[in-house]
Amino acid sequence: MTQTPLVGSTFFGMDLSVLADRFWMFRRRVSKRVLLLEFGSASLTLAQARYGMDEVEFTNVRRVELPPGATERGVPTEPAKMASLIQQICKEEKIYARRTAVVLPAKSAFNTIIQLPHGLTLEAARAYAGNPSSGLQIPIPLQQTDFDLAPCSDHRICANPQELQPYFLTSVPQKLIDQLLETLQKADLEVLSVDLAFCCQLRLMAAEAASLKPGQFLLMLEFVRECSHLSVIASSGPVALFRLPAIREFPTPIFEP
Repeated sequence: MTQTPLVGSTFFGMDLSVLADRFWMFRRRVSKRVLLLEFGSASLTLAQARYGMDEVEFTNVRRVELPPGATERGVPTEPAKMASLIQQICKEEKIYARRTAVVLPAKSAFNTIIQLPHGLTLEAARAYAGNPSSGLQIPIPLQQTDFDLAPCSDHRICANPQELQPYFLTSVPQKLIDQLLETLQKADLEVLSVDLAFCCQLRLMAAEAASLKPGQFLLMLEFVRECSHLSVIASSGPVALFRLPAIREFPTPIFEP
């Protein structure tokens, strides 16, 4: 791929492109802004966030359509190519942020309710769930995933014997996480966080969820092109996720400038 030389890239015959690249790298190293990346089935959404004056300012919002096969369950299949695309967009949009927060679609993760012995701390519960000899019966090997647990007790949807404690399990295959980290590394980005779409949406309704009483739930719907995701939310967080097949393709929203 060839690029047209930048106007004003020379000064009395001296090539200033190297100096411009060094200035670009310096701006990225000192930037306090955060690059936001959201991977979808067939798109990549970017934005830059900056906190100031008790509010978060979002700029440089851009969505790029991706060719078929560019992502696997929302994760880049070819890290080098995706990294090059991200760098190109950042230069075009003059996005200097290097610290990066990534959002993955719900289909990147396996979610379910598991029952663990009562009285465990969250750290002990993670160790128990990740122990191959624990006898935990789920259809995936947790040792090959990056997983998290959230207790969801005192809700009728999680009714169980007193000696067991229900947890909401979220796990992403380590292979996908490795591909994502390789992409960000090749793009010279620093990872701040990797999260799932429904978790990010849940934070917007955290106050409403915290006020729920036992037996009360919120329903959250996410419409995407190929399906709809239904999340059941209790005061402690999500307790169930369902994927609803689409009867027709959901239209892609058009963003007006």
